[in-house]
Order: sequence, then structure tokens, then C-alpha cells
Amino acid sequence: MERLIPVRWTRRLLALALAMAGAGRAATAATAYYVRFRISNDTMAYAQIQGNSMRMASSTEGLQTAKASKAYRASSGVTQFRNASLPVDASKLAPSCQSISAQLSLYGRFGRHIVYGSATVTMQDQSKARWSYLARIQVKPGTKAEAAPVIDLTGFKKLTIAFATRKQRSRQMGIGLYLRAGSLTLQDVRKNGRPVLMSVTVSDSNGRRAASKKGRLSDFGFG
Repeated sequence: MERLIPVRWTRRLLALALAMAGAGRAATAATAYYVRFRISNDTMAYAQIQGNSMRMASSTEGLQTAKASKAYRASSGVTQFRNASLPVDASKLAPSCQSISAQLSLYGRFGRHIVYGSATVTMQDQSKARWSYLARIQVKPGTKAEAAPVIDLTGFKKLTIAFATRKQRSRQMGIGLYLRAGSLTLQDVRKNGRPVLMSVTVSDSNGRRAASKKGRLSDFGFG
């Protein structure tokens, strides 16, 4: 013979289950993830992502009182934040650097967490032209601010070009071109707000032009 659970017990069990579920969600949201940005040899900026909030500061202590910005999208394990200026005093920037900002997202599924997005460094040359460099970011965050991985933004003074090859069908060889600022790969370069076009010419062993292409930086490479 089946035994029925009294209504009052059912309500208590339901309340307990809801409380445990809420506690589990709170514990998950309480985990904070950090990345650091190296602005110069003696200057760092910090970013903290916790739940649907992100804080940025120029010190680990500053993260505790920094104003939180809310994610504009959070679904399927991805939390996305809008572009934000790094909180760095202008005197700490390089003479030609005008501003640095970052657009960050946190991917977290199956116990794996990745911070990805981009950093934009805006500089001014001697002719007063404004150059904006958009660099790709992808790093495994830390759970302690003082030991978080470092994204080095000091390499924009001297850019380098890297080539990569990939075998294609019909015995052809694909060539990818990448523009780097230190260890970072650039996605886009703009001058006074307009995309900078690049031109690449490939010659054969006899010096004859085999192929050429002109386009934005994002048109080159393998993604």
C-alpha cells in the first residue's frame, strides 16, 4: 500500500529544494575570474568578471570599489560585455598613446573558462593622424588578481609581419599574413577612423608575379 506524503511535508521539501538550488547558483556566480593588462613596465590594469558583472581598476585593491558594468548578453555559457576604457592615468601611457580599451567576454562551460575579445590601442603620429589597432585576445583567466595571466599591450610601438602557409587542393599553397604587436595578433588597423588597406604580391622563383591581393587586414590569414 502506497504511503502519501502529508501536504505540509511536501511544501517543506519543495522549499528546501529551491533553497539548495539557489545556493548552488549563488556559489557558481560567486566565482571571480581575472586578467591583467600590461600598459608599461611598471603599470598594470586589472579586469574582474564575476557572474554578469565586470570591474576594471588600476590595482587589485581598486577592484573592490570599482563600479561594475553589467553584461549586455549572457546565454549558453557566454557572458559578453561592452567595450570599456582601461582605467589608466594618462601620464602612464606612452607619449604617442591616447587611449586603450578592451571588449571582453567570458566563456564558461564544462568546467572550462576562457576570456576572449579584443583590445584597442589608439595612437597619434607626428602628423596628428589617429591610428587605431585592434588586437585579438584569448586567454585562460586566473582566479586570483595578483596571479592572473598578463595581456601585454607594450608591443604597439613596433609592429611585425608574420607569414604562415597551408597546403590547399590541386597542389596549391595558401599563404596567410598576420600583423603582430608583440605576442598579440591584430585584427584591424584604422587611420582616422578608416580601415587601412594592405597589398601583397607573390612572385615565383623567376621574379614573375604569381598572385596579388589587396584588402583589409581581416582579408588575410586563416582566421
